[in-house]
Amino acid sequence: MVISPRLALEQFLEMMSSERGASSQTLSAYKGDLLTWFAFLGDTPLEQVTLEHRTAYLKTLQHLNARTLNRRLSALRQFHCFLLQEGILQVDPWEGTRSVRMLTKLPRSPSIEEVTHLLRSASEDDSPTGRRLWALLELLYATGMRISEAITLPLLSLPQGDAFSFLIFGKGGHERFVFLTPQAIEALIAYLKIRSHFCQPSAPPSARENPYLFPSRGKHLTRQGVGQALKNLALTSGLNPEFFSPHGLRHAFATHLMSRGVDLITLKQLLGHRDISTTQIYTHVETQRWSELLATHHPLGEKELPLLKNND
Repeated sequence: MVISPRLALEQFLEMMSSERGASSQTLSAYKGDLLTWFAFLGDTPLEQVTLEHRTAYLKTLQHLNARTLNRRLSALRQFHCFLLQEGILQVDPWEGTRSVRMLTKLPRSPSIEEVTHLLRSASEDDSPTGRRLWALLELLYATGMRISEAITLPLLSLPQGDAFSFLIFGKGGHERFVFLTPQAIEALIAYLKIRSHFCQPSAPPSARENPYLFPSRGKHLTRQGVGQALKNLALTSGLNPEFFSPHGLRHAFATHLMSRGVDLITLKQLLGHRDISTTQIYTHVETQRWSELLATHHPLGEKELPLLKNND
């Protein structure tokens, strides 16, 4: 079967969205990755791609970091597997391609004291934008939500009455419960009083009925806008802005819970990870806590440890 690359791409992305629940970010990334592959192939039809094409293309990707390279490989493998299943290809040239092993290294996570200081600074800005940022940051740190989940959160998702937990649809459309802290509830109550400020009061009624919790000029706040606002807040609060990002608050949420004794299974559910191996990157926190407990409570823990030497 002969098919144009563009049409094959459209069908693939439709399948990823409808059958696998891929997020808009994933679809956008895969589309860019596959368009780059098509540009490399030039006039070569998909049906005539060989292992030589694969080898030559891989050489052009050597400058990429492991994470980006693995995403490219994932897009290529899944796309060509789809073409094989649809009968468009007879042979999959990307079959058996392995991902690159990545070194698991967490970004420097802000301490509990630093996050507390940041949130206190946010609460002191009583302007509409200040109230909105405070509510969003409290929400991120209280729940561990991804920034994409928070900015697209429908207003109607919030709990009613004295409830403090609610259901969200996370990455891939998977459901999970998240839980609010008293501080997050306080910030959200303060923000909801002025939320209408961001709903374009001069626009027609249909434009004012924005369904998102955090409306903006577009449909909702953007990740880039929140990231810049967060760094500006950190800077004016006397904190290092390099340590603060929306995703960094998610890491802080996980790291701080682990340091307080939350187990991996619970943390996995709270973060919305599908695989426990993803959550295991936080085990270094637990190891550090055990080390500190041993040093504090072991009868000989207060003695200075001698250096271990290799006598070979």
